[in-house]
Amino acid sequence: MMQNKDSTEDKSITKNPIFGEELRASGEGNLSPTGPSSPVQPHNNADSPGDSTKVTPSEATAHVTLSNFKETDDARMGWKAYVKFSILVLILLSIVAVGYILAMPYLKPDANTKPALSINNGAGEGVSTTTATTTTTAPSLYPTITPSANPSLPISPSDRPSDLPSTRPTARPTNLASNNPTIATQSPTLTSSFSPTSSPTFDNTTTIFYAIGDVPYRSVEKVELAQRMRELPQDGDFLIHVGDFRSAADPTIRCSFKDYLDVRRILLESKIPVFIVPGDNEWNDCPNPIQGMSYWVEAFSSFERNWKHSLQVERHSIWPENFFFSHKSCLYFGLNLVGGAIHISDSNKTEYSTQLRMQFEWVKSKIDQHIVDVSTSSTSANSRIVIFGHAFPVSTHDAFFDPLQQYVRETLLDQVPILYLNGDNHYYEFEPNYRGLKSVQRLQVDWGTTNPPLKVMLSPPMMTMAGSKNILNDTFSHDRMLGA
Repeated sequence: MMQNKDSTEDKSITKNPIFGEELRASGEGNLSPTGPSSPVQPHNNADSPGDSTKVTPSEATAHVTLSNFKETDDARMGWKAYVKFSILVLILLSIVAVGYILAMPYLKPDANTKPALSINNGAGEGVSTTTATTTTTAPSLYPTITPSANPSLPISPSDRPSDLPSTRPTARPTNLASNNPTIATQSPTLTSSFSPTSSPTFDNTTTIFYAIGDVPYRSVEKVELAQRMRELPQDGDFLIHVGDFRSAADPTIRCSFKDYLDVRRILLESKIPVFIVPGDNEWNDCPNPIQGMSYWVEAFSSFERNWKHSLQVERHSIWPENFFFSHKSCLYFGLNLVGGAIHISDSNKTEYSTQLRMQFEWVKSKIDQHIVDVSTSSTSANSRIVIFGHAFPVSTHDAFFDPLQQYVRETLLDQVPILYLNGDNHYYEFEPNYRGLKSVQRLQVDWGTTNPPLKVMLSPPMMTMAGSKNILNDTFSHDRMLGA
């Protein structure tokens, strides 16, 4: 019995696992694809009569597979064209949108034009009517290319006052009081004025300072002074030491720089700024006065800079032991006014008298600058003067106090309160109407070894002017602190 060749060939047909193509076994044993490069050949069936052509199922399947590949390629090409078209449309829409946004300011309709109304006339026909455009009195928010045929009219002022303050003054004053009146400031300005005020400004607070002198003379007094510095009240603006801090009982004992440094270290324990003026013991009572003054200057010149404060202190250009500052409507002077051996020889008396006279001229220049109006010869009623010196004044100090007395009487008209504060005598003393001047007082501190610092208070200028019968006597007050 003859075997059908087609059945044998069908068994050799397999499918390509990569492309899904059917492969046919060739007569040489190789598998070849039955794709477009290998067209299907007709087979002669030995069992069928005649030469009729017959297509096997395997060949039909290969033909369908190739057709599917072609359709898939066509679909891919169609999707690509669709994507490109979509992107082009989006770009065009974006351009249109940007153009519309840029043109919006010029396309915005007039807010005062009413839209057209559609009115039915009864015959079923709609009649379109548009109201006339009204002219606005407010300016347009958008610029126009051509000038307006009907320019905007100015806005009339409101009858009601504005809730917000105006940045410009009115053309004419109003008759109604302001709801928020301006409050005048009582504090002085931080910047200087180009023209002087009619009355000087002042600090309306009480000034307090403490004063000591004639201490320490011995080692035990150094310990006591250190304790007083630590216990000193901090309500004072400063502390003044009016000189003498070493013993001069034996004039042959040379001055030791260690004594100056010891006192410096002790005073530095104070919590408030400390000023100091020379005493005769540490200067002219030294066997070598020049060396004694050099020690003093090295230890105490600009001593107040060791504390943080706002006082603007000036020092004399020749004698740096002399200082000046203005504080709360009061002028303060620290001077080299001493007694002692410097007055023994005539040459020393002449030299020191010259120095005293020059110190007065320096004090006078500062008073003229801060208190006296030279053009009118008038003085400020809100100013006071305090002078610190060591010596109890005697005739050998006339070179300073005589011209001062004349200046107070003739220029200051005996109307500016003045306090001279000194040590030297080792006991407390208060002398009003000093040298016959009702405006001058002299206050002498206790011996610092046995007594606490003297507390001095200056009343505010306006308080003494408004509530005191005697401005000159009530400006200065003091407390000996004996209960402290």
